[in-house]
Amino acid sequence: MSDIKFSPIENKIKQLGPSDRARRIFHGRGGLYEGLEHICIDQFKNDILVTLFKEEESIDDLMELVSKSFCQENIFLQKRYAKEGVQPWRMRNELSHVAHWEDIQFELDFKENQNIGYFLDIENGRQYLKKNSSGKKILNLFSYTCALSVIALKNGAHEVVNVDMSKGALSKGKRNHVINDIDLTKVRFLGHDVLKSFGKLTKLGPFDGVIIDPPSNQGKSFYLEKDYPKILKRVEAMCAPGAWLMICANSPFLSTEDVKKMVQEHATGLVFVEVFHSGADFEEREKDQGLKGLIYLRA
Repeated sequence: MSDIKFSPIENKIKQLGPSDRARRIFHGRGGLYEGLEHICIDQFKNDILVTLFKEEESIDDLMELVSKSFCQENIFLQKRYAKEGVQPWRMRNELSHVAHWEDIQFELDFKENQNIGYFLDIENGRQYLKKNSSGKKILNLFSYTCALSVIALKNGAHEVVNVDMSKGALSKGKRNHVINDIDLTKVRFLGHDVLKSFGKLTKLGPFDGVIIDPPSNQGKSFYLEKDYPKILKRVEAMCAPGAWLMICANSPFLSTEDVKKMVQEHATGLVFVEVFHSGADFEEREKDQGLKGLIYLRA
């Protein structure tokens, strides 16, 4: 019975074939595979990550399928429903844990963390930065491990200012710049609370590009629906005329139209250009329930 249950996963693995690029192999959360909505599988070259969002009664059968499909790779399991960190299921090699994007690499951390250091879903945002970073001074809010900063600088950005409350994440972000041979005089790492740093950030501007990619809910420190308007009210003052803004939200409870209304109410000088959603690896019944990245220009 379990063979039939997991056949969509087996078929997807066979369909995709081998690859070195970081990718989502199976996106059950997209709602297209009945009974498998709680399963996601990612590949980072030598590492496979299986993430469960609720308990799976046939977990051994699922992991056996993954193990047989990826004979040489390390396999990790994360039970997000139990708020457990990433755990090794089977180790095959001691190679470094990295995500590859074109000729850039990012270090990953599979030790107990809920997030391993690289988000696959914002691929279209990475492509936007590849085309729109050259010569720009960019502010990267909620920068986490600074992957978007690395991409911007590798594609000609003049300077990037990264801001995140987690100094540990920023430390990993700095390491990502180092391993990609980026001139550190072009980048800053500020361990600040964005909501308490508007004055400082305005003084560091004006910026030609601003990335806002906050967590949906970070306990008491950030709540998307309540705190996003606070940022939008202040961000225009940080921007040079004609600057672009990448305004991201990843919540099924906040639609593209909701974000547009929020911007229209709190940042009247911004002009909507386009919206992107999760990358092609993320098959979704309702794209708007996943990542939304709205591009605006400051008038």
